[in-house]
Amino acid sequence: MTPKALAWRLFFTCWTVYTAYWAPWIIREQFPALSLAEEGTLNVARFDGFIEDIFRGPHGGAYINNNPGASLAGAVPLLLGRPLLHQAIEWEKHLPTPRIRPDERAEVVAARKGLLAYFLVAAFLTVAGLMAPVSALAAALLGRRLAEAGIETKYAATAALTLAFGTPVFFRTLYLNHNLLVGHLGLFVALLLWDRTWTRNRLLLAGLLCGYAVLCDFTGLLLAGIVGLCLLTTRWRSAIPFTLGTLPGVLGLAAYQSLSFGNPLLPSQHYMPPTAPTAQGYRGFSWPSPDLAWANFFHPAWGLFAYCPLLLLAFAAPFVSSGRWRVPPILARWIYAYFAAFVLFCAANQYSWLQWNTGMRYLVPVVPGMLLLSLQVLQAWPRWLGWTVLALSVAHSWSIAASYELHALKAPLALLTNGPSLAWLDRLRYMGWATLSPWLPWTCFFTSVVILATVWLAPRTKA
Repeated sequence: MTPKALAWRLFFTCWTVYTAYWAPWIIREQFPALSLAEEGTLNVARFDGFIEDIFRGPHGGAYINNNPGASLAGAVPLLLGRPLLHQAIEWEKHLPTPRIRPDERAEVVAARKGLLAYFLVAAFLTVAGLMAPVSALAAALLGRRLAEAGIETKYAATAALTLAFGTPVFFRTLYLNHNLLVGHLGLFVALLLWDRTWTRNRLLLAGLLCGYAVLCDFTGLLLAGIVGLCLLTTRWRSAIPFTLGTLPGVLGLAAYQSLSFGNPLLPSQHYMPPTAPTAQGYRGFSWPSPDLAWANFFHPAWGLFAYCPLLLLAFAAPFVSSGRWRVPPILARWIYAYFAAFVLFCAANQYSWLQWNTGMRYLVPVVPGMLLLSLQVLQAWPRWLGWTVLALSVAHSWSIAASYELHALKAPLALLTNGPSLAWLDRLRYMGWATLSPWLPWTCFFTSVVILATVWLAPRTKA
């Protein structure tokens, strides 16, 4: 199988599974995306009162307390799916009154306004039209790059599929999520500059990707900074086109802040009414906290290593010399530097304490790099043990995505107790909008297995 054929198979597999598991929840980034698709503005005044993360701007209008990059991208599938969104409003008029928990503020407000089905369709469109294809592309490009580097096809595919389904990338893809987009952009940049054939166009594209990461979230500054330092210390002239490439994203963020709040330099969090996390430091950003760093690693509801223990092996990579393939030493050093930067940033960001509400997300950008180092360590283990560890990691990650149990230690038990399911189907049943057979998840599962097996086992045609 050629690297290109492998990439297409990986993409189709990942997109199919991600789309089937989309999460039916209303989240913050959907509001600007919907406003942009429907009204051509990032002003979310029509949704004021849905969630606490929406606040009134100092000069009128309402906005979310985050950068707009993910919402800008999410608006594309919503714009294309506008007829379906409008049809959902009509459907809801003929559906029974939904059952909703009182603590689900956004859903309660949406149901009262007759927009609950509208938001459910929006959630599906942003996963199927943005998050699933971007995550699938990340896995496909990683598999192709490893295959082109001389790694056997089955091992390149294993690495890509482990990233896709054996790490928090699986769970986070099921939402419109800016943290994961930053992680994918970082992976794209690493693959772009992997072989150090740093042409001007590649450097400009790397800069554009890093600039867009900044537009998605301020952690994009960490990505841009690490890549910029790598270029400066390796071939300093390369930093010039890279820096020029970052300007559209950075200037776009400044323009958004200026138009929305009247100041191009101050972030949206500056204008948000104070909340508990913002009581420390500047709007919730304080000195790094050891307790918060530990929680970001091991808290069962959002810790990186609680969600993916496999990544702990990355710390052993410098001490393992055996194995047919190794991460290039210079790349390994920058992966560790990237990891350290994120750990310090997230340990200083008091909003990290709020991850319990939607699960692990702040450290998800470090996952691809740490996974590559972890896989390097697994090469030195007996083959049966390595495959067992990978299978367990995929099973654990799947249990979180399938059960929607955010507590990483409880997710496998929840899956064993209740059996495999689909979050959106469970949601529709709970609300009283679906009376579908409990065998539907199994039917979907086996149907998907047959389709994907056909894709992977189809004989290659000769050119």
